[in-house]
Amino acid sequence: MGEPASSGAAPELLEIRKVVYPGRSLGTLDGKACFTDEGLPGEIVEIERLKDKPGLIEARTLGVRSRSHERVEPRCAHYQACSPYQIAAYPHQLAIKAGQLREMLGGLTGVEAGSIGIEPSPRIWEYRNKVRFRVLWTASGAGPGYNVPGSRDRLLPGGGCWLLPASMREIADKALAAAAPLRGSLEEIEIRTSGATGTMLVVLHGKKAPRPRDANPLLEALIGDGRIDGIIHWAARGGAVEERVLWGFRHLDEIFGEAAVRIGPGSFFQVNASIVPAVLASMRAALEAAGVRTLADLYCGVGAFGLALRPPIETLYAVESEPESVALLQANIAKAGAAGVTICDGTAEEWMDWVLDRRVDAVIVDPPRKGLDTVITEGLTGRPVPLLIYLSCNPSTLARDLTRLSDAYKIDSLQGFDFFPHTPHIETLAILKGKR
Repeated sequence: MGEPASSGAAPELLEIRKVVYPGRSLGTLDGKACFTDEGLPGEIVEIERLKDKPGLIEARTLGVRSRSHERVEPRCAHYQACSPYQIAAYPHQLAIKAGQLREMLGGLTGVEAGSIGIEPSPRIWEYRNKVRFRVLWTASGAGPGYNVPGSRDRLLPGGGCWLLPASMREIADKALAAAAPLRGSLEEIEIRTSGATGTMLVVLHGKKAPRPRDANPLLEALIGDGRIDGIIHWAARGGAVEERVLWGFRHLDEIFGEAAVRIGPGSFFQVNASIVPAVLASMRAALEAAGVRTLADLYCGVGAFGLALRPPIETLYAVESEPESVALLQANIAKAGAAGVTICDGTAEEWMDWVLDRRVDAVIVDPPRKGLDTVITEGLTGRPVPLLIYLSCNPSTLARDLTRLSDAYKIDSLQGFDFFPHTPHIETLAILKGKR
């Protein structure tokens, strides 16, 4: 926990009042709000001040003087980097997240804070289907490294990460054990696994593609395992990525709900498949209740949500701008034999007016953390659709966007989903109905 105090000053004591999004522990010190990186409500922790501002102190936790009965021992040695909520029993994690959602969203018009809950994940360990870690080179070889929170340069040595299935941990260990000839050139390793097939893609990140003789030991170790579909090298150059397939394929076949989809090494895809059925069930219930037949998916990626929700959807407008995702979207539509699907190749902002001209029954948005651009909120407000389904990975930007949409939409329901147990991250599903 933390690091030794650098100032030489004796640690100060702070009583933690609550944990605020995204995972900062809050107390009061010298009459100011004090935020630190670890501590559960009711605990007294030892802190070191990092920044002292008017009305605000930023600190680092050095130790726990008085422990909460909700505190448990973390399973990962590098938990601060991968999943800092490991210090709390899982029901307490859910209570913390539900409280955060109620605080951020409960003040919105027409929303009762007490009605906002959070759906637990069916799996709380070994749930991630994707991992990317730095390669930490030492005298004895290569090991996994994770960035110290708040730093791009300092690394925490990893080890067996319990958020990953055993198969992914085993492949990571095999790759690192055979990586010695790539010392100095291999910077990161990324692994994706398919829940449908159990096979994996491995992406090696470095400044340039390795020479065959240097890469061969690693390739042989992974290929011989029998669970690898493809091994790829990515080199970032001038804002672009140069890709070389070192062996096998560059895709995985996956099941999303009941839809068969193909994903690539760079595809956005939900990392916790175990909770996806619950989200799809909530979306489908809203679509069926509204009698939706025409749907627009504005951030559709490889088409997972749109294809999984198609019955009884008859017409789907799938909006996507990333070239790899567009190509996979085309393949997924063809594989599903899905009629009535129109691919809108470009950004949601570019296609907003065109989609609204089609008088769609419903729109799904699953934007990045920055939320919806004002072009989207203004378009949806100016010409409201009967049903708007908003899946958000950032409650802060969701609150902002729901406020912008409030003149044209009524919030029907808000529900949190714990896609990322042991981490501060929260997914929230908002179901909105157009007022006119």
